Amino acid sequence: MKKLITLFSVALLGISSNGIAQITTQNFETAVAPALPTGWTQTAAVSLVGNDSTGWKTGDSTALGSPSGGAFMPPAHTQFVAVNDDKWGGANNTNSLLMTKSFSLTGVTNAFVKCDMYYFAGSYNNVSESMTLEASTNGGTTWTVLQTIGSNTINGWQTRYFNISSLANSANVMLGFRYNDGGGWLFGAAIDNFVVYVPPANDLGFISIKPNSNTPTNYALTGSNVTFSGTVTNYGITPVNSFTFTYQQGTNAAVPTVINTTAAIAPLASYNFTAAATPYTMPAIGNYPFTAAVTLAGDVNQTNDTLLTTLVAPNFMPNKRLTFEEGTGSWCGYCVRGIVYMDSLWFLHPNNVSPIAVHDNLNGTDNMAISAYDSYVTSNISGYPSVLVDRREVADPSQVLQVYDAENSYFGYADITLSAASTVSNQFSVTATVKPAINLNGVYHLALVLTEDSVHGTASTWGQHNYYSSSYTGTTAGTLVGQGLDYYNLPAIIPAAQMYYKFVARSITNTKGDPNTLPGSMTAGTNYTHTYTVPLTVGWKTTNMRAFVMLIDSTTGHVLNSNYASVPLGISNVAAGVQGFRMYPNPTTNATTVGFELKNASNVQVEVYDVMGRVVVTAANETMSAGQHFVNVSTANLAAGIYTVKIQTENGNVTDRLSVVK
Repeated sequence: MKKLITLFSVALLGISSNGIAQITTQNFETAVAPALPTGWTQTAAVSLVGNDSTGWKTGDSTALGSPSGGAFMPPAHTQFVAVNDDKWGGANNTNSLLMTKSFSLTGVTNAFVKCDMYYFAGSYNNVSESMTLEASTNGGTTWTVLQTIGSNTINGWQTRYFNISSLANSANVMLGFRYNDGGGWLFGAAIDNFVVYVPPANDLGFISIKPNSNTPTNYALTGSNVTFSGTVTNYGITPVNSFTFTYQQGTNAAVPTVINTTAAIAPLASYNFTAAATPYTMPAIGNYPFTAAVTLAGDVNQTNDTLLTTLVAPNFMPNKRLTFEEGTGSWCGYCVRGIVYMDSLWFLHPNNVSPIAVHDNLNGTDNMAISAYDSYVTSNISGYPSVLVDRREVADPSQVLQVYDAENSYFGYADITLSAASTVSNQFSVTATVKPAINLNGVYHLALVLTEDSVHGTASTWGQHNYYSSSYTGTTAGTLVGQGLDYYNLPAIIPAAQMYYKFVARSITNTKGDPNTLPGSMTAGTNYTHTYTVPLTVGWKTTNMRAFVMLIDSTTGHVLNSNYASVPLGISNVAAGVQGFRMYPNPTTNATTVGFELKNASNVQVEVYDVMGRVVVTAANETMSAGQHFVNVSTANLAAGIYTVKIQTENGNVTDRLSVVK
């Protein structure tokens, strides 16, 4: 780095605390909001009065974010600059260029930009927003695109880097961030802590480590081997071919591992590695802090070389069930996507997910909304349809299968079992037993949610708007065919007569969890119980209902684990060894799912009979293990009418009626 610095005049460069040479900086703190900092300009026609103007403004998250429930909500980040397309006039930010003051790169051959950014390149109503980094070397008369800016890869603010070495030796440089809403009503972008700097020759940053104590993945049983992996980024100008990784737990340091990259890590590129040669064997139950580091020869900035993490050896590994709370609504044409993917999630992983559809009552058009639950979900998502996953992150319904694959092995903190479920005088009672796998000290709450399948109504407001219909003029038509319904061949508003909604949240005891349901200090391996008794509203079909109990960490708001029971426990035949027999949806059109629990392993037949007693569908004929089972029954070839579904075991049978509608 010293050789590089000698090329520049002292007047041109400042030296930051980590030894990096800075050319120009702007943290937006001195600007008088909503005006831009001195020397910064923009092309948008901005009145800077009220909330109905367009373009870029400075301010804090309260002033620049959308109102509660809006789509553009940058987290607090002192004062920054932003364009909010959600709040300021819809399709008016088609060419909003934010321009820096001019600066010189005379004598500079390698320059980078670093800034904090809140931007997700979103889409809405078949229109996408975009942003580019551009440069002018003639006082802003003409502009050249340097890079198209992609979406943040993490939620919230993210530090982003851009290589502007193509501007080497330019005397009069202006940079610009051009935001384009595509002519639609989109979201926006925010920028803070802007820096143009000269990187050192060698600077390797340790970006992330796995297992990470900030995620539910840092748990492993005593005696198991844990392998560390991580991500590094090359912040220098010299490509990196190898580096060294090491870690230390207490006074015990692992043998350093040399990581040889499969290809050179270019400037600003990242590389994922695994230190397979030095696994750590988990000792007795407890917490084990680690210091991990990467080393690169000649690295002049060692402030980003080290990360800390903690591994935990629990008492046992709980059965993890991910909770998916979907914000949806019958008024929302795109929410058909949620119907399809939530249904697929449950069909593929019924023993490991808790699906809950929270309907929003926009303009009073959804009969299934619960105001308190709806308000909670609305304040935590940016648009419909969206899914809260364990209340840790927000995903689009189209992403839930990938989220499940990535997170189904997350630590569950405690086993939750539900027992003594009963319904008496329109009241449902269930006892939840929580058995922590580690000592839990803090404020932990339980919450009970009742959901119902095959929810149906006759008024027009029970119809589902459908942007995947062939009659819809947008480009989504024909791109979504769901289980049980062909949405392409259904109308743009599916009549109420054809809609049977699943996973509908009917009640919740407390959106953030019920206080005093669990003690503040819980010991690993000890059982803690709480009994709920809640009313059942007349008209709910209890045979289609489930009771989900969530364990919530009130400090973070995250759902640590969940489990469910039927309301009531369905139809049972103790002699046959079958419990909790139920079907959903019922009525159905093309398919239904038969759920039941076997007390013991048995050969099982699942058959459908018509009114003449003839077998019309054989859905299963096989040996099944003890435990929960779900069998998909196709009714696509059956005429409309009433049928009997029978589960036959080696010791007896249980039956129930199924209604097929066409």
